[in-house]
Amino acid sequence: MDSFDKMLKSKAQSEKMVTPKQFDERVENILTNLSKKKTKKNSMRIVAIVAAITILTTVTVVAAPSIIMFTGDIINYFNGSDDPKYISDKDLFEKYNGKVGASVSDKGITLTIDNIAIDNNFINVFYTIKSKSIIPKIGEDGGPSHWSAYFDAPLLQHKIDGKYVQPSNTYDTDAYYESKNTLKGMQRVNISQNEISKDFELETYAQEIFGIKGEWHIFLNIDTSIVKAKTTIVNPKIKATISGGKDNHDITIEKVILSPFGNQIVISEKSKGPVFNSFALQDDKGNFLDICPSYINFGGPNDIATNSFEFINKRTDMKYLMLTPIYLGTNSSSPKIISSDISKDNIQLKQSEVGTVHIENIEITDTDAIIEYRIEGVVPVLGGFLLLDENEERIRLDTYIDEKVNRQTGLHTIKHTFENPTAEEISKLKKIGIFTVPVRMNYDEQVKIPLN
Repeated sequence: MDSFDKMLKSKAQSEKMVTPKQFDERVENILTNLSKKKTKKNSMRIVAIVAAITILTTVTVVAAPSIIMFTGDIINYFNGSDDPKYISDKDLFEKYNGKVGASVSDKGITLTIDNIAIDNNFINVFYTIKSKSIIPKIGEDGGPSHWSAYFDAPLLQHKIDGKYVQPSNTYDTDAYYESKNTLKGMQRVNISQNEISKDFELETYAQEIFGIKGEWHIFLNIDTSIVKAKTTIVNPKIKATISGGKDNHDITIEKVILSPFGNQIVISEKSKGPVFNSFALQDDKGNFLDICPSYINFGGPNDIATNSFEFINKRTDMKYLMLTPIYLGTNSSSPKIISSDISKDNIQLKQSEVGTVHIENIEITDTDAIIEYRIEGVVPVLGGFLLLDENEERIRLDTYIDEKVNRQTGLHTIKHTFENPTAEEISKLKKIGIFTVPVRMNYDEQVKIPLN
């Protein structure tokens, strides 16, 4: 293990980011006991933007068919939370969404899909869950209150035309408690790896909510033909061998999608160990594109590991992308901390020869530190900032980290929430820093990806 790897391992071990045991057990139980049994069926037709929703019920809580007309309805989800993760996308979601209002009840719990916003990259499901009992908040004995809502949010699963939508590496969720009996949530479902027709059936279901096993299934017939979102979809199927690092990778660039809710490149390879995920993207003018952090799907033995990588791009007229493999650290690299006084304006932290973090604003209170920043060039590893005293010694605070990005402007926000900090610890915060990360660009194996 080289010194760079040791640095990353040490940083990870030093951060106290433990999820509640109940949450881990619930996730494992759901993933290992997925039932394929179908229950009572709500059928509904959605035509996005200007459309009619026809509720065709067999046995449901709705007594008779009804029709709802709408034109890009208001999404009430954003009205009840102080700091929604996707607030910067609110206008886009409302532009490309349909009001649903379909419900299903079981075991004293009602799941309602309020709205669905769709483009070719993501299905965003906005929902409400009401329980006859008080929601037993997971992890409420420690950490920010919104983390309990994240943990309590059910693992909604989805099928498109009867085919299971495999949770991918760019899935995301957001949630908050509206009351002691009600949770409102949003799930961002990545569909970039799926082949979807303009008219399809979406089944959204859960088999456990708030630790209670049951069957909650909602079926929606969705027609996206009227959606006028400007979208670019290419399936280049470009094969490339990346051999400049420790491991060889035979990859296939499956797809590139540029759409209102995000931009993604889909890359696959046969799973045989480490999966290719370190690269830079540039547009046809040489501008580096900011790649959003996500976890990696490694696949099983002899499986095909497919990953979607989201990147921020403001242009819709690109002719091609350039993908350049990158390598982090060397055997001789010695990680260092680069820092700046938090009182300074326009802080620039140069992580490597090819990447800089520009901090635009820092707000520190007795409970948290909020940092707003932009990325210039290639910044492959960040995951939070180092909070330092005047001697560049790290202040060890129990910290919960939340991240979000404005996909329209490229502004990132990281919030460090402290657990039981002392006034003395807060008063010592004088500097902010990051680790330097040696980055080597492998231009010899660069891949050009046409977008037409």
